Amino acid sequence: MLLSGPHRLEGGWWHRLPDAGGGTTAQNVVRDYWVALSQHAGVLWIFQTRLGEDKSAWYLHGVFA
Repeated sequence: MLLSGPHRLEGGWWHRLPDAGGGTTAQNVVRDYWVALSQHAGVLWIFQTRLGEDKSAWYLHGVFA
């Protein structure tokens, strides 16, 4: 069950990739963070990252004590 969110972070200035010209290019990052409740694990901090073309992936960011 989702308790709060989404809390959206967008950016990419911290994800720099080398480009063909010897410089760097920022990689776009879009994440939605949520606080969720799991019957088995308790309160979790999870996020969904947007991969493009309407694809996404979910990750566990942390567990609240």
